[in-house]
Amino acid sequence: MSADDEAVRDLYRRLLAAWNERRAADFGALFAPDGALIGFDGSQIAGERIAQHLEPIFGDHPTASY
Repeated sequence: MSADDEAVRDLYRRLLAAWNERRAADFGALFAPDGALIGFDGSQIAGERIAQHLEPIFGDHPTASY
């Protein structure tokens, strides 16, 4: 496995861990400033607003684990 492959796998593991532990700031920090999160409803959230968007979701809703 190449170093790039391992880096992508590590990023994915950290993304899933942050989601499963409902850590909005950690999840958002994994995105580039020009990255985007697409919500289940099709909403589009810019990289710098991802953590802010997820805080009330994690606070008010039981989210599925992955």
